[in-house]
Formats: sequence, structure tokens, C-alpha cells
Amino acid sequence: GGWPNSGEIDIMENVGYETNPRMIHGTIHTAAYNGMKNNQKGESIEMTNDWHIYEIVWKEDSIQFAMDNVVYFVYEKQKSSSTSDTWPFDQKFHLLLNIAIGGNWGGIKGVDAESFST
Repeated sequence: GGWPNSGEIDIMENVGYETNPRMIHGTIHTAAYNGMKNNQKGESIEMTNDWHIYEIVWKEDSIQFAMDNVVYFVYEKQKSSSTSDTWPFDQKFHLLLNIAIGGNWGGIKGVDAESFST
């Protein structure tokens, strides 16, 4: 299905206009929990200026988010009431890697063109 029914796993998101621009977000979107309802599931972690390793560990009943081997969010399949509305992650899935600039969240305050100058 289409978004958000098919699910979305945001491994690493950074929104430059936030009060703390070092915050990294790991987020899950499903039919039940998504940005359009403003009830998506996720957590944040603060990064430093160093290089980092962002990862998820995707298991049959959970998705674990980590930065530099530090787990900061776990989304678990609801054992008693799980449906595809809350756990679409047991279907075939597309892997998309992108750098999204702007959009409904990151673009609220516009895009700083100076950040792309060389």
C-alpha cells in the first residue's frame, strides 16, 4: 500500500532549524502512527561534530535504533493487538536512501541556500 500504510523507518533525521541542531531523530510511521496524525513513534539523541554510525536492527518483533552502538529507541510489535496498521514491517519492503531537504517538517522555516555554497 501507499504511505503510511506500508510503513516507513527513518533511520536518521536531522532538522537544522531546531533549537538544538545536534538532535538526531529515529522514527517509525505506520497507518496508526504517522506524521499526518502527529503521533509517529520515535526518539531523539544528541550528536557531536564527529563522524557517526547510524543503524537499525530489524527483527521479527522489534526495530532497534542506535547511534555509535548506543540504542536510543526500540519500536516493538504489539503482541496482543498487532495488525498491519501498527506493524507493516513483516511484508516485502523497499529500501530508499535519500537526503531530503525541505518538506513538511524540515522545510517549515525554508531552506538555507548558503548551506550549499562551496
